[in-house]
Amino acid sequence: MMKKLKSVFVKEKPDQHDGSQFANGALSEELARPDSKIWSTIEAMVGSTQKVMKQMKGKSKVQQQQLMDSLEHDLDDKAVAMKNVTASTWEKQKQQDEEYLLGLLLLHAKDWSYARQLNATHSLMKGSPIIEELFLHHDNTTGLAPQLAAMMDKLYSKMPKTESPRQ
Repeated sequence: MMKKLKSVFVKEKPDQHDGSQFANGALSEELARPDSKIWSTIEAMVGSTQKVMKQMKGKSKVQQQQLMDSLEHDLDDKAVAMKNVTASTWEKQKQQDEEYLLGLLLLHAKDWSYARQLNATHSLMKGSPIIEELFLHHDNTTGLAPQLAAMMDKLYSKMPKTESPRQ
């Protein structure tokens, strides 16, 4: 069943940079990678559970409880690994939203009204402190695109290269 589910998401050429990451979202892009830690973690969790279920047969209640405690600890560790992957994916999604909005604002700087640009900004601000800051505290005397670009440059230039989501 897991292989069928995985086949729904995994692409044959996951590293294509065709703009689909903006449409699909970072989590969908992560799930599309055959080497995603999400898939390997889920498979390991299922494998651990199956192994313990087989080991429990013929064991005493105390031994079964020990196996279950061990399984719980193992699954907790794997859940932390999964949480780390999703946190990283969320950061990537924020960056993609910021880049997408910047592209929209640049593309439509002359043909969208300021109100329409603000509306687009509002629609993408969930989860992005930069976009929210732009929406709430923008300067009406200058374009939104240059303001967003400056905010992104300021934030991402402070990050060490190993932490920057722009890699």
